[in-house]
Amino acid sequence: MKLNKMFLEERLKFIESKLNKDYRVNVSDLADDLKVSEVTIRKDLKELEEKNIAKRTHGGAIKIQKNIKELAVDNKKTINIDLKKSIALKASKFLEDDIVIFLDSGTTTYMLVDYIKKYKN
Repeated sequence: MKLNKMFLEERLKFIESKLNKDYRVNVSDLADDLKVSEVTIRKDLKELEEKNIAKRTHGGAIKIQKNIKELAVDNKKTINIDLKKSIALKASKFLEDDIVIFLDSGTTTYMLVDYIKKYKN
């Protein structure tokens, strides 16, 4: 979509709209679309970053996700139980007596505990 030169607020709204749609934007693509320099786009992205709308990256920006709520562990334990058990069962096939394993925290790795009990040390 080619546009004529825009004012700052119009450019910011355009960029924010692209971020909402595509999650990420590219400096050179935005410069082409808005018919402005890449320097101008970088300044615009800096302003969006200061407003906590975007996070600048090499060559562009990504949308900052807001209101992402982390589920409590008790709630996570009840989600995808069959899949987690299946993953734990497959992982347990790599176990044997007297080996050392490292597990990260998480509800999927927690399911592996039942399978570990049968091994020595």
